[in-house]
Amino acid sequence: MRPKMRDVTMTEFRTRLAEWVRFAEYDGGHVFVVRHGETVAALVPVQDAQLMEEVAAVSMRRLREQQDAALRTWQALRRGTGHED
Repeated sequence: MRPKMRDVTMTEFRTRLAEWVRFAEYDGGHVFVVRHGETVAALVPVQDAQLMEEVAAVSMRRLREQQDAALRTWQALRRGTGHED
């Protein structure tokens, strides 16, 4: 199920901050703050923010593993052609 989402202006966000926090906390809603027509911030439930952090950590770990594997392959190829450092 997708979370409820709302776009609000910066003025409305400031005026109704407590309401938007309740919306995120109890309804699982996402609030996107818009200033001069551009989305500049988001208020999300803490569980969603924690999940984003976990996904980012896993993605970075996988990227490092891929980079390490590519480097080992490159180093093996250099050794095989006599181009060692």
